[in-house]
Amino acid sequence: MCLYEEAHGVDASHPIFQGPFPVTPTWHDMPTPAHYKNLDPSLGPTLRAWRVHRDKLPERSYVGVVADGFGFLDSPDAEWIASGRNSKNARAAALARHGNFFHWGFAAAPPELTDEAQRVFLNTLAYMKRFAGQRPLAIGETRSREWLPAMIAGDQPLADYVKNQLPPSWLAAAGDDRQALRALAAAELGFLHREGTRWQVDADCKRLGLDNRTPTALRRCVELQANGGDDAKAAQAVLERYTGERFTTAAEWQRWLADAGDRLFHSDVVGRFRVAPKDLVPPHRAKTD
Repeated sequence: MCLYEEAHGVDASHPIFQGPFPVTPTWHDMPTPAHYKNLDPSLGPTLRAWRVHRDKLPERSYVGVVADGFGFLDSPDAEWIASGRNSKNARAAALARHGNFFHWGFAAAPPELTDEAQRVFLNTLAYMKRFAGQRPLAIGETRSREWLPAMIAGDQPLADYVKNQLPPSWLAAAGDDRQALRALAAAELGFLHREGTRWQVDADCKRLGLDNRTPTALRRCVELQANGGDDAKAAQAVLERYTGERFTTAAEWQRWLADAGDRLFHSDVVGRFRVAPKDLVPPHRAKTD
């Protein structure tokens, strides 16, 4: 996962650019890598970029690391701050945080950073003090389902590693037809769940028409479970599958949901809902116009 010397998609409103050493990033236009466009054809010819390394480096002379950007913000303790020119895609995270772990993916030592990047590095050390002891909430080995639509975008032949993760029902219905696969993804992405090494369509969620990433789906399942009838068993199965809880009555489920409140979140990385702690230090979110 090579990371080169430029950052792009930078959230310059983030506190690590504000102080204690204020930074006004110097921007330049970076040619959009061709492999970025394979996953996102909407990207323009250039990206606004910020230089991190003091001198331009021969490609691959420094091996930095990017984190998977798909689903990175599933967790309420996560911040995606910037990507960087890399061998993966424009969503890959070069500057990011989970809990009390900060990902600084650029490989250059501090003396080799630009003056601006050195100040941001020092600001990052100061910023992270507020998260002392706050452990990451979403730890697992499964990647987000958001990765799938990106992998079936474009017109290139499907790689085997992509086929090996697609739902078997999609491959049976569409084969290598990317347009048909994209239609299935648009219709069924909210019904997916992970079984072993690949995604599957959850028959219960599809039957009930429930996006298993939303708390609304859980509340609807409680209603169905309370009402009895043909859908009650499927609703109970969905509740257990995506919460890890084993309550048997609607009243118990309702109490659990009420206690979780807006601290309830879903993460594909762990494959189910979790409840954030009440003392969670909230992340900075990018400003929007």
